[in-house]
Amino acid sequence: TVAGIIVIMTVAWPQLLLSAVSLGLLIATAVSSSQSKSLALYVFLPITFVFSAGSALLERKFHKSSDGGNNNSGLVLLIDNGMRPSAASSLLVIAPSISLLILLFVRLLAIDHFVTVPEALDFGPKNGDPNDPNIAFEPELNSFGHCIQGFIACFLAYPAVGGVLSRLCRKQPEPRVWFLVFAEIAAFAFTFYPLYNFVKRTMKNADTFATSSYMNNGCEWAMGGIAGIALGVFVSSFTKIRIASAPKETNQASDGSESVEAYPFGKVVDYSNGVPWVTRIFIGMARLIGIFFLISIFGACAMT
Repeated sequence: TVAGIIVIMTVAWPQLLLSAVSLGLLIATAVSSSQSKSLALYVFLPITFVFSAGSALLERKFHKSSDGGNNNSGLVLLIDNGMRPSAASSLLVIAPSISLLILLFVRLLAIDHFVTVPEALDFGPKNGDPNDPNIAFEPELNSFGHCIQGFIACFLAYPAVGGVLSRLCRKQPEPRVWFLVFAEIAAFAFTFYPLYNFVKRTMKNADTFATSSYMNNGCEWAMGGIAGIALGVFVSSFTKIRIASAPKETNQASDGSESVEAYPFGKVVDYSNGVPWVTRIFIGMARLIGIFFLISIFGACAMT
């Protein structure tokens, strides 16, 4: 129940929770008496704190614009809703990523049971073998590969990111629809590794799943994912500020509400218009990966 509340809060108000938790963990790591501390904590926790706190400041500035100036509250609300991840991305990418990190954090805190060292991201003996440590972020290429995949998955889940990348590539104000579709598909596709890792470990190490390499590999992926969320909300907040402050021509949508033509608000793409059926198949396949990713997190919780 507590984990569920934390996940919902992080999806709804990521700036507040991420900045508070990352700062708290960073302080706890710094004051810890442990002699072995993971360098990854001193990299990812500050990154998460800086971008999530920066996003919170930008959000405050953005919402102040609803009190007056060139933008009314209706337009500000439209922009605010448009920069949020789609329901599918929130449910199948962001929420499971946060859940995975919570699971691994709780697993690390079981010090006596698993002989862990939380400050070192040491999950204890791997598969019960005291000579085989289960440590995340060892100086190996695979560790950074897992981290990058998690970062990309969560970073691209935010529609503002796809819009900004499209603008940078095209150097025109309107983002390309196909680029936004590709970004969303990529976000789901990069959740494949933790799903694959779960299936692999349940088949090879079902009896010792809680001490398998799913823990350290999953930690690397999830840490990258949290950094991606922090940077994603920062890009979203920055984009909202730019859109709200720039002079825009508004018109009336078919339902009488205000709309802005310069940016595709709402979901990443309105799939009811202009998206070929072949593209919809790829989107459906990508979301299917996300569904299995979500299921795998429930499975990992049960087996741990």
